[in-house]
Amino acid sequence: MSDKEPAPVQLRPPDPVEENLPEEEAPLGAPQVVQTTLSLPHLIRVAVINLLVLAELFFAVYKASQNPDEFTPVFYKVFFALFVPTLILGIVSKRFIRPKRPQ
Repeated sequence: MSDKEPAPVQLRPPDPVEENLPEEEAPLGAPQVVQTTLSLPHLIRVAVINLLVLAELFFAVYKASQNPDEFTPVFYKVFFALFVPTLILGIVSKRFIRPKRPQ
C-alpha cells in the first residue's frame, strides 16, 4: 500500500465563472450563472401563497384526524377543495403583478 492519497475526483464540470472563461468557451454542459431578483410584490405574493398552502395543509390534517378511519379520503377532499382556489389565486395575482408591456 502506498501512503499517497488519490487525486480528488471532480464530480461536476468546471464553472465558467470560476475559470474566468468567456461564455462561448465554457465546457459543454457547464452550469449557466443567472442572477434574478424578485420585486417586493412578487416576494409578498410568494410568501402569501406559501402561507395559504401551509394553512390548508394544517386544516386538512385537522379535519381528517377527526375521522381516523377515513383519513386519506377526507384529507384529499378538504385539501384539494382549498388548494385549487389558492392555485387560481396565485395565477391571477401573477398576471396582475406582471409588468405592463407597451403595445
